[in-house]
Amino acid sequence: MKLDHYCSLLSPWVFLGWPELEQIARRHGAELRHVFVRLPEVFEANGGVPGGKKSAAKQRYRDMELRRWSHLRGTEVNPHPDHHPFRDERATRLVLAAEDRGEDFTGLAYRMMRALWQENRNLADEKTLATLVRQHGLDVDALFDTADGSRVGERLDAQTREAIDAGVFGVPTYRLGDELFWGQDRLDLLERALQ
Repeated sequence: MKLDHYCSLLSPWVFLGWPELEQIARRHGAELRHVFVRLPEVFEANGGVPGGKKSAAKQRYRDMELRRWSHLRGTEVNPHPDHHPFRDERATRLVLAAEDRGEDFTGLAYRMMRALWQENRNLADEKTLATLVRQHGLDVDALFDTADGSRVGERLDAQTREAIDAGVFGVPTYRLGDELFWGQDRLDLLERALQ
């Protein structure tokens, strides 16, 4: 069974749910496809609200929920990294380039999210990205060259359009057939649907 995961490096919820999602997919033999999107475009098209535009009360609640889920998942999360929000286009294109090159793009994506959400590193900084790529054992120059190509940009455009057309308004969103599950707190429901 095919399972789509609409995601963005900008979301702590994607980071929190990623390991559990991969375990669920393995347990049920689902073909997991990570679909990276331009989150601001998804928000704008389908009515999602970026974190900075939420009310103070909703922001406080978000922080409380992050603490709860962080504890439950056993994954530390800094709810307010110094370099967030940021333009994630470059980092996302590197992840897609790794996928295009047949390299460990899921590991690279998770490493980037860990750098942002746990280590307070700046994913908009070229040197930081190059260091993360190198530490992940990938060829920095080759990956950056691939990321700069039009193919990767066109793919990110297409994936963003796909998410918008599917009705995605926030991430993570999981799609199983015609059914959407929004939020890592819906992973239990997703797993039930896979049974």
